[in-house]
Amino acid sequence: MKIVSFTLALIAVFFSAGVSAQTTNPASVNSANAANTPKVYQLVGEVTAVDKTANQVSIKTKTNEVVALSLDQNTDYKRVPPGETTLNKAVAVTLADMTVGDQVYARGMISDNGNRAPVRQLVIMSHVDIARKHEQERAEWRKRGIVGSIKAINPTTKEIAVTARVPEGTRMITVTAGDAVRYRRYEPESVKFSSALPSSFAELKVGDQVRALGDKSADGTHFAAEEIVSGTFRTLVGTVTEVNPATAEIKINELNTKKPLIVVTKEESMVRRMSPELIAMLVPHKGAPPANASAPAANKNVEEELEKLKTQQISELQPGEMVIVTSTIGKDASRLTAIALISGVNPLVKALQANAPPPSKSPNQLNTALGLPSSMQSIGIGLP
Repeated sequence: MKIVSFTLALIAVFFSAGVSAQTTNPASVNSANAANTPKVYQLVGEVTAVDKTANQVSIKTKTNEVVALSLDQNTDYKRVPPGETTLNKAVAVTLADMTVGDQVYARGMISDNGNRAPVRQLVIMSHVDIARKHEQERAEWRKRGIVGSIKAINPTTKEIAVTARVPEGTRMITVTAGDAVRYRRYEPESVKFSSALPSSFAELKVGDQVRALGDKSADGTHFAAEEIVSGTFRTLVGTVTEVNPATAEIKINELNTKKPLIVVTKEESMVRRMSPELIAMLVPHKGAPPANASAPAANKNVEEELEKLKTQQISELQPGEMVIVTSTIGKDASRLTAIALISGVNPLVKALQANAPPPSKSPNQLNTALGLPSSMQSIGIGLP
């Protein structure tokens, strides 16, 4: 989710202040107490409740543990802007300035009885500021970014040939990756852009999807990258055979091979039912399009159009219906962790099948075998 990068920035703040971000469990302090060594607890999480009357705040940690923390007159409150990795720009605030959804770092002492004493230092990143910065980052990637597939790599010149999506369709663009370029990569089972890990030029592969931030040449054929996010993805169509809401999983038979697959969804997965309007935008028209046809898919970001739709519950899926699944390529080829799970696609698939070439062995089988527009590439490697 988008707050992950800001949570990591919070942790960096505390390392810069000379503080370890390790969480100490009160249950593990018995031996330390025996040695009369003071123990410190440290927690990073999202605020779930603020009780100003009781001087208490509850946070949910990365492990989904909800922890109630006491505050008192000695608690030191600081707020830092999202993305900052030091306390240089921290400003003093109060409990009244904290709201549900904020990201916080809490530090305090563990008492002799093993309980957490009131928080001594509370550093806050406002969820409003995080949302604002997140939207600014998305706008920057929309304005100065390209997305496409790697067709060739030149390690000597550090250039990448990318088939990129442009308003007119696709274009081959040469991406120059200088020494200062920041690299990140989707790991197997990764779901969101913000979870991509630090990477390098050497990890790029032909066939990867990439999203790059930088500056395009005047003629649009070259691109000087500042940041490159990459990953190896697969996009396929399958027919639902079983739905398990309890585990947030479904079973499908892949359309081309008929192989059974398990699709796992996470909280961050984009699960949507495609609207008739979006299907009409994606279905190829022979001859002149209808007068009321939507803008061509090449001119739109399909991921953003899908994000606007209501989230679908796994329990709403029915055996027999087709779904489109996008995922990274993990260690177990029979088990997919969905970046996107799109239902309501039967009309789209049938329309594309009518024009499809013979099945391909490419991991991106849907795009190659059914001819989905290049705009579908962004579903795998999305925006921040």
